[in-house]
Amino acid sequence: MSISAQPFSEASMFNDTPDTHNQAPKAPALPMSMVHEGESVCVQKLTGSQEVKLRLSQLGFVEGAQATIISKTHAGDVIVSIKGSRIALDRKSSSHILTNEI
Repeated sequence: MSISAQPFSEASMFNDTPDTHNQAPKAPALPMSMVHEGESVCVQKLTGSQEVKLRLSQLGFVEGAQATIISKTHAGDVIVSIKGSRIALDRKSSSHILTNEI
């Protein structure tokens, strides 16, 4: 009879998932159209058609890019500072840019 030795951990004692109850939950991605004026964010993902994604990426909205909302209207239009430029986007365009807090 052979006994296989496995490393001991509390997680393996009950199930195979690691203990994550002490970690803060990851905030869901927020469309840039919902980010408040003055906040800085990191671009996580672009949504929409290939044309929309290409246009936004050509403007500098690529994964990992940092942006700051300079100005925002009540309608959701924004002026964004990204990669040394200021870009104005309407609400529809800015809603295709998913962001996370920095």
